Amino acid sequence: MTEQLRDYRCLTCNKLLFKGNLVDSIVEIKCKGCKQINIFANKDGKDDFRSTGSTPSGQAVPVQ
Repeated sequence: MTEQLRDYRCLTCNKLLFKGNLVDSIVEIKCKGCKQINIFANKDGKDDFRSTGSTPSGQAVPVQ
């Protein structure tokens, strides 16, 4: 049986960044389309997706 790969897309422009399955890992990837840095994490079976964009005030969004 073949395991299906999940699509991981930019949280800003929805461009496909990569396909895969995250298991207890963190991936940081920069979108080639909009230059946004996206962080995809899976810890203890729970997904966490973040973007290190700017807030309207120009402050960076903290990412843990």
